[in-house]
Amino acid sequence: SCARSRSSASRSPRVRASLRTVVSDGCRKFHVDYKGLRLLCTYAGPGTEWVPDADVDRAALGVCEGDMELANARVIPRPEAVRRARPGDVVVLKGEELAPGRGAVHRSPPIERASRASIGSVKTMTPPGSANAFASACCLNSN
Repeated sequence: SCARSRSSASRSPRVRASLRTVVSDGCRKFHVDYKGLRLLCTYAGPGTEWVPDADVDRAALGVCEGDMELANARVIPRPEAVRRARPGDVVVLKGEELAPGRGAVHRSPPIERASRASIGSVKTMTPPGSANAFASACCLNSN
């Protein structure tokens, strides 16, 4: 399976999988995960958004202010750099445990204003010896 091969590639004995229907903007701020690898696939609706590393101001990642759009504009100064997965795409994101200081910057797609939903699966691979912590700057209500 795809999860088994990613688990082997990351030398991760633990894989957590879930299937979700997302109906809110639970994780609107661009952030990094404090995990090893995250494998995402959107089956319907808008997919995960991510940004190439060269287009990210990492110093702004941990800065949380009241206005989420302003915070995102500081992290991603060029909004045209944002990429979005399409339904059926498989996205593999490196987290801070696997790539310290270089975790993939991403967010859930904004869907509330459009009254849309997104259905997708998430598989998280945790490296051996990990504390299995999850923290994302300004994204505390996500799973």
